[in-house]
Amino acid sequence: FNTEAKKLGARGITIVVSSGDDGAPGAFAREIGAGACHYNPSFPATSPYVTAVGGTMGVEDGGPEITCSSTSNGLITSGGGYSTLYEMPDYQRDAAAAYGETTEGQKVSS
Repeated sequence: FNTEAKKLGARGITIVVSSGDDGAPGAFAREIGAGACHYNPSFPATSPYVTAVGGTMGVEDGGPEITCSSTSNGLITSGGGYSTLYEMPDYQRDAAAAYGETTEGQKVSS
């Protein structure tokens, strides 16, 4: 996948993928329970050669568009997290570290 994504990127083509439906812990948390809570995004969203986007809800009921989350009564939660396979790009390090400082009980490693 990544080889082909790199080829498309070299041609100026952007690949947009879903961030997944299992929140930051990913589908792995469903398998082993709440103890699996950590940043574990889904592939291909973890690929450094794609742009991952999260799910939204609300507009289908005439409301404002908001992120799918359990706190907003979403049936799914928008995915996210940090790849454990690919090194974080330098241009993301400061933003990720700042986010990690604001997340209770979590520290983002780069």
